[in-house]
Amino acid sequence: MASLSKFLFFFLIASTGYSFSLKDIGFKLRAGVYQANHPLKAKDAGVSLIEPKREAIGKFPVIPVFKSRIRGKNYFTKIFFDYEFPNQSLNMGIGEGFNRTEIQNNFLQAGSETTFVGSNPNWSLSADVKVTSIAIGYQWGVFYDFSSNIRALKIGAGFNTGFIDYNYQLYLCSSYVSNVETISTFKMSSGTCNDKTKIDEVGFTGIGFGLAITFTLLEFDYGSWLLSILEYDIGSLRPLSDERFDNRPGEPKVDAGTDYVNFDLINFSFFF
Repeated sequence: MASLSKFLFFFLIASTGYSFSLKDIGFKLRAGVYQANHPLKAKDAGVSLIEPKREAIGKFPVIPVFKSRIRGKNYFTKIFFDYEFPNQSLNMGIGEGFNRTEIQNNFLQAGSETTFVGSNPNWSLSADVKVTSIAIGYQWGVFYDFSSNIRALKIGAGFNTGFIDYNYQLYLCSSYVSNVETISTFKMSSGTCNDKTKIDEVGFTGIGFGLAITFTLLEFDYGSWLLSILEYDIGSLRPLSDERFDNRPGEPKVDAGTDYVNFDLINFSFFF
C-alpha cells in the first residue's frame, strides 16, 4: 500500500505536466500558527478519543516552498510541503457518543479489564500519543486576477502523501476529568485519567495519504519573490493500511493520524 501512495502522487504530477527547475524552488518566511489534532477511533467498537481543545502553536519561520504554476488566466497548480514537529498529547478525552455498554461488550477483554470497569461505574477511556509527520502534495485551484502580478481569493484542493509516525497508548480510567494544560510547546494534556491503567497500544511508521485545502486572500507575485496575505490550509494524513490495536478482541480497525490547520497572517517567498 505504501508503494501505491507513492505511485498516485507521482502519477498526479506526471499527468498534469508539472516539471520544475531550481528557479521554481525557494524558501518561505512566515508569521503564523498551526493547530494539529490526532483523533483515535475504532468505529466498530464505539471508541472515539479526541483532544477537546488544542492551542495553536507558532510555526517554524522558514520552510521550503515550490512556486505555483499559473495555467491560463484564473487557474493554478502547485506542489506544497509542510511538516509537524514531534509532539506529545497526554490523557486524550472521549468523543461524542461514548457508550460504556457497547465498549464493554465489543472492545474490552474479559478478566482484569471487565473487573476494572465493574468496580468503577464512572470509568472512561483515555490515550497518550506521540506523533510526527511530513507531507508533500499536489493541488489544483482558481483565483481572481487583479493584474498580471496581483491575485485574490486563491483557493485550491488536492492530495498529499508523506511520512507519518505515531504511537498511541490506550488506558482505562476509574474516572476522567477534563482539564486542558499546556505542558510545553510540543506537549499538552487534555485532562486527568484517575487510576490510569494501560490496556493496549497501536503504532504506525510509514507512508500516509490525505486531502488538503488551501485559501489565500491576497497574493503579490513578482517572479523571484512572492508576498501572501492571510493564507489558510487544512489537511489530513492517514496510513493507507488498516491499522489495529495489539490486543483487542475482534481486531477492530483503527482510524488514527493527523488533522492540521495552518494559518499565516503574512508570508514572504523568494526563489532561486
